[in-house]
Amino acid sequence: MYVDIVREQKKVSIGTPAQFIETMAMPITMLTAGFPEGEKEKVVRELQEQLKKDAVEDVGEEGTIYMVMDALVATAWKAK
Repeated sequence: MYVDIVREQKKVSIGTPAQFIETMAMPITMLTAGFPEGEKEKVVRELQEQLKKDAVEDVGEEGTIYMVMDALVATAWKAK
């Protein structure tokens, strides 16, 4: 059996703070899964507002947010 493992890190542009908040909508919504239905929307909105405020403080309204992505890919195959 042959095994190959590749690990890579990439720094990627996520866009402006507003674009960054759009990409974070699903993870933020997932974080609030345990909240009561009436509170979910409020918590999501508050998290998005605070995250955007922090991003704007870091890079400005039109600045670019960067994230470092880390990937690990393993493949294996059996020789005949």
